[in-house]
Amino acid sequence: PRPDAAGDGRMHALAAVALLASVRVLAPSRPSSYAIVHDMADVAPALAEASVNAVLWRREAPCAPLIPGLRAGDEHLEASLGDALRGEGALEWASQPDLDPVMRADMTALLRVFARAASVLDLSPRVRPSDRVCMRLLSAWTGAGPRCPRYHEDKVRLRMVCAYTGEGTAWLPERPGRRLGMAASRPLVGSPSAGNLAVCAPWEAPLLARRGDALFLKGTRWAAGGRGAIHRSPDPPPEPVLRALYSVDIR
Repeated sequence: PRPDAAGDGRMHALAAVALLASVRVLAPSRPSSYAIVHDMADVAPALAEASVNAVLWRREAPCAPLIPGLRAGDEHLEASLGDALRGEGALEWASQPDLDPVMRADMTALLRVFARAASVLDLSPRVRPSDRVCMRLLSAWTGAGPRCPRYHEDKVRLRMVCAYTGEGTAWLPERPGRRLGMAASRPLVGSPSAGNLAVCAPWEAPLLARRGDALFLKGTRWAAGGRGAIHRSPDPPPEPVLRALYSVDIR
């Protein structure tokens, strides 16, 4: 092969990605694939809609942008769904001994909201009180770049994410051709920005959760043949910040 054959192949792949994006963006969107609610009681009914794979609970941030006692770290906790429903005890993060009690209490409250929603949804397989709920608190400086820069689906039944500092998660409504674009982007492993063009064109802005919002995302395991919500980490801000992301999921 010619010395520049690999480069030509990459250019052809990028051209195909751009073409897919331009064709897809002309098609009408499907607003019914997501819902934005402003009351905690509306989260579960919105998620119960079969066509909906993302629900944003728009709410005021419970903490100030600079959270007292927040440290860089990455910690995982687990609890049974039954215990999460009962709200027994506050979450204790060993890596965050001086964490603001307001944030600590809010994470416990969000865990209960998540557990209630998961317990009434028609998930497959059906959830049981003994099922494990996984929690994660990741606080990291954004200067290293986004942690998950590519658009993707989560391999879980249901996940909730909330950014207490920094931007929230970016996600996309369903649109004809979007899934085809995701498939076309997979060969471009080393170029997240180029791959993302197949999923979301530059002139199409993704939806973005604000600081403090709770975003509920169905994953690929939420039902047989289920389509998980397509999302990625937000673009990093000009100046590095300590971004604190809390996630809860049932796998």
